[in-house]
Formats: sequence, C-alpha cells, structure tokens
Amino acid sequence: MRRFSEFLDRKDRENKDHLHILKDLLEMAGFDVKNHLNHHEDPYLYIRKPSDAEPVVDNLSFGGIRIYTRGKDIISFRPQNKEAAEPFGTAYLLDVKGMYKDLMKDHKEERVGKKLSKYIIEEVLNFFVHSAKAEKDDNDMVPDDSFGKIITGGSGTGTDYSNTISNDMSYKR
Repeated sequence: MRRFSEFLDRKDRENKDHLHILKDLLEMAGFDVKNHLNHHEDPYLYIRKPSDAEPVVDNLSFGGIRIYTRGKDIISFRPQNKEAAEPFGTAYLLDVKGMYKDLMKDHKEERVGKKLSKYIIEEVLNFFVHSAKAEKDDNDMVPDDSFGKIITGGSGTGTDYSNTISNDMSYKR
C-alpha cells in the first residue's frame, strides 16, 4: 500500500521536472532564467524581463516573472520585482496542456513539440511586451503639472467644497 507522502513526493518531482523543461526551453530562446527549483516551500523559475526584445520592455515597473506550479498540471506566472522577492498582482495561467490539445487537433504529432515550444516562448514574450505597452498607456493618460506632480480633481473650474465649508464654519462662531 502506498502512502500519501509518497504520492505528494511524486507529484512534487513531476512538477519540478515540468519546470526544468520550461527552464531549458526558455533559456534556449534567449531568456535569462534563474533556477529556484530547490526553494524550500515553493519551487519556481524567475525569468528576467527581456530588455533586448523590444525597447518598451525596459520601462516595466517589475523586473521579471515567477513561473511556478499549482496542483498537478497547472503552470502559472506572476510579476515579480526582483529575483528573491515575492510575486505580486494577478496570477496568469500558462496553459501548456491546453496548447498541446489544440495543436494535436490541428497538426501531426511530429510537429507538435516544435510548435508548442514556439507558442510557450511567444506567450511569455507577449506578456512582457503587452504589460510594458499597458503601463506606458496608463502613464501617458495621467496629466502632470509643470513640477511633475499629479493634478487631482477635474478641470479646475469646480468648487472646492472643503474650503467653503471650513470658511463658513469659522464665520458662524
């Protein structure tokens, strides 16, 4: 009879194997990948933002992404400031299993591996590029004054009710 701990150990080994394959694939594609598969609580890979891919990626507010596993077949990634920091923000699914199923429907088996590798690399690269463009668009929409401070309020023609109320209160005494 197998023990539950043996099942968990096997699952952890399989997850680490999946992450190691992703590490090799992303390194061959030119990404700077840091191996944290021996992390005591949560094995992960840290992928540094690819500054040489597109110039807009240099201005990202985070330094890279953490790729990790949840459960048996769920591979996720989240933005992370530095290699040893904790990730933040929304977790995104890297649906390798779904990509594989889609490719198996459309192509012969011998070409699926190469196409799957290409799609995984594109997915990671597109995340960096789209995030950088979204951050740039958000920053472009915030108006600045001449000192570089954010202007709060509307068009500047509205009434400042807080000063009006405090002035009215001081006259009533």
